[in-house]
Amino acid sequence: INIACAPFVLTFRSAATYLAPCIQVLGDRALSGLTRRACAPCLHLSCFSFTDSEFPASSKSLGTAAAPHAEWRRGPQLQPMQRRGTALVRDGIQ
Repeated sequence: INIACAPFVLTFRSAATYLAPCIQVLGDRALSGLTRRACAPCLHLSCFSFTDSEFPASSKSLGTAAAPHAEWRRGPQLQPMQRRGTALVRDGIQ
């Protein structure tokens, strides 16, 4: 009976081990893309921006010891520079 069932069991186990995870990854990627597109208009609303009460989003939180002329910006406010791209720190801090 083992010889008769072996091809079916082998096919099932290999599909469960190798094929099912691949299909799951493809499905997760497709759903995350759809979710991202569906939620994109809402992400620009202020209610989706996390605000920490202990670390306010202001230049006061940055301090003046390392960079006295630093400016606080949220991630979406960063615009890529023309050819060099966006950088949080470029050419070190003087």
